Amino acid sequence: MDVINMISKVPGLPDAPVTQPDREYQSGANYFCNGPHVHEYIQEMNQEVLSRMYALSVGLRSTDRQIGYPNYFTVGESPLTHDPRDLLLYVLPERKELQMMFQFELADVDGTYHPLIPRNPRLSEIKSVINKWQTFMFNNGGWNSLYMENHDQARSVSRLLGFGISDDKKTFDYGLYEEDLKKFWEAGAKLLAILHTTQGGTVFIYQGEEIGATNVPREWGIEEYKDIATINFYNEELQLRKGAGTDEPNMSDIMDGINRKARDNARVPMQWDDSSHAGFTSGKPWMRVNDNYKQINAKSQIDDERSIFSFWKKMIAVRKEYPLLVSFSPSEALYLLTGSI
Repeated sequence: MDVINMISKVPGLPDAPVTQPDREYQSGANYFCNGPHVHEYIQEMNQEVLSRMYALSVGLRSTDRQIGYPNYFTVGESPLTHDPRDLLLYVLPERKELQMMFQFELADVDGTYHPLIPRNPRLSEIKSVINKWQTFMFNNGGWNSLYMENHDQARSVSRLLGFGISDDKKTFDYGLYEEDLKKFWEAGAKLLAILHTTQGGTVFIYQGEEIGATNVPREWGIEEYKDIATINFYNEELQLRKGAGTDEPNMSDIMDGINRKARDNARVPMQWDDSSHAGFTSGKPWMRVNDNYKQINAKSQIDDERSIFSFWKKMIAVRKEYPLLVSFSPSEALYLLTGSI
């Protein structure tokens, strides 16, 4: 359920306080996230709709009656919610609301005040976020919804492995990024698969993640992007810079951020094979296929036992064989990567 934590607003729609005077817009999340009636609304929805769907699905399928599982489960989104106590209220079984919630703190670990202006996260930050949610949910009867990519996030291989980040962790260089991607793409994608599948909770895998899909090339211009949020951001910045007296402003920094963070990175056609349009369609797709589809595609990996796709299958099998990975005690958590990388 998309941004379900925003269905209740503070009455009167008050203005947000000015906490960052140097910015045009201020954060109003406290007035529209996890609002005063949000749980009342979801509980009503559960009573009037979701509970009836449960009863119907169990009644229709004998296998469901035997094992007690419905034919569906509910998942909600909760952006701008960083306190696990707030999220827990949505998923505790006795509250009869939803069964799972997506938290955005890991997805936002490389973010700033604007979704398309990235920063370079440290390994210690990623570890801290994961440990926070794993520990809290285990100790308080909750359950984690695990994801690293979706239709609103750029590719994890391009975001979370430190590719292109200088040794001092302060700058990002696209030349270095291309070198890192070429050398460490396969190992990095497998490392992320391990991280993803060895956490407690339910794993969600986004299309292309299982083959190590990457962000689109930096050479793509703004005309290749279709997401209206990206286009609006670019045009607003362009007009601001023109208004400052530059007829042809340098927009390379804006395009850098767009390439690293834009949602369209995960919305290009799925790379099925090395044929025209990556085998996605025989017609004209809504947007350009990633240039690397001849090297990264499902067909080339399915029968390769050493591929990223095959590695994902092995990790899922390990996860099923060892249920401890799904519901472990935080005291037993192991971090093989330590320090402040």
